[in-house]
Amino acid sequence: MRALEGTAAALEARCSAARPGRREVALSRGTVTVSARLPAPEPAGALRRVVEAFERRGARVLVATMARRGGGEESGAAVVAAAAAPDVVEMIRADIASIN
Repeated sequence: MRALEGTAAALEARCSAARPGRREVALSRGTVTVSARLPAPEPAGALRRVVEAFERRGARVLVATMARRGGGEESGAAVVAAAAAPDVVEMIRADIASIN
């Protein structure tokens, strides 16, 4: 539980430090936790495409959410998935970073 709290705090810190309009993808190992900042309004089907990035690479998604922040100025997607090999995690990160 403490590990998840630490990961959540680190992701929050990264999100608040990012420049507006810039996409940021943060990852952790173990269970794969991804937080992606998307410009608002989020592209139609953005959460579906984030989940598909995991499925394409064989990583089982446990939880996926999307929320608007800052009065609708930006959107964020968060995904927790079963552990994956480091090279698979990097491919997932690249797939998510390329979502339009």
